[in-house]
Order: sequence, then C-alpha cells, then structure tokens
Amino acid sequence: MTNRVSLISALLGLTLAAMPVMAQDRTNGDRVIDTKRAAQLEIEADRLAQDMKTFKKAAKRYLEAASLRPDGDAQAVQDVITAARLYFYRGSYEKSYRLMVDGAERASAMGDVVTAVHAFVDAAHIAIRLENGVQVLDNLERGRLLARSPLLRAADRAQLTARLGTPTAVAAGRNRNH
Repeated sequence: MTNRVSLISALLGLTLAAMPVMAQDRTNGDRVIDTKRAAQLEIEADRLAQDMKTFKKAAKRYLEAASLRPDGDAQAVQDVITAARLYFYRGSYEKSYRLMVDGAERASAMGDVVTAVHAFVDAAHIAIRLENGVQVLDNLERGRLLARSPLLRAADRAQLTARLGTPTAVAAGRNRNH
C-alpha cells in the first residue's frame, strides 16, 4: 500500500510540475507566451507570404508569432528564419541578415545543428549581398564549427559541408574592409 501511495504521489507531482509547460498562455519572464495566438499569426503570415506585395507584413507576423513562443521552441526558429527570407526578397538586406543570424543562433542554442548551419550559410549569402566579406567568412566559420558535431549523421554532415563551401570564392573577391 505504501509503495502504491508513493507511486501515485510521484506521478501526481510530475503531472503538476508539467502543467505550466502545457499551458497555452503563460509568462516567460516579462514575455507572455501564447502558442495558440502564435499559431494563428503563422496562418495569417502564410497567407500574406503568398503575395510579394505583402512579404513585409508576413515577416512582421512571423516575428510576432516567434515572440509569443517559449525560448527553445523550434517553430519560433523557423518563424525568424522565414521572416529573414521574406525581408531579403523585399530588399531589406540588413534586417534580413540580422534575423538570419538570430535564427541561426537560436537553432544552435537549442541543439538544432542542421538548421543552424543552413541559417549561417544563408546569413553568409546575405552578407555577400551587403558586400561584407568579414561577415561572410565569420558566418561560414560558425557553420563549419557546428558541422563538425559528432552528433550529426554522415549524410547531414556531407550535405552541410558541401553547402558551406559555396560562397567562399565570391566572398574572397568582395570588400574585405568591413
């Protein structure tokens, strides 16, 4: 009987401890976490992203959705990276660059090495557009370091390594004074 009561108490404790994680609307420091609202914003952003004229509005919705998700949320990373791409296609290269690096750093912080490396390579490509060779090389190096992770499958490492080599030659010929 005592073992059964202990087991029930332990399970109840685990359930109660997990309850804040299951909540749809809660706070994270000074931020309100509302994954339900974030999902609604993502649907709206997806719709807006269908027309190039509304890319910036879509990007803002993705960023708002990301801000409503908890730290370490994979969807928030995708929202930031998608917003970066939309800003890029609208010609806002500086903003696109900052967001792509942010997305890469978020992915890296949560251990999503594949997404992080791809985002760092994308940031390097954006830096080429900005004619900033230093940023190109910095982002490629950050990606290379992550691509060495022993946790990567060989196929992922090969794909990432191939992608990491793409903008180097272009960057070498760009402005190195930045």
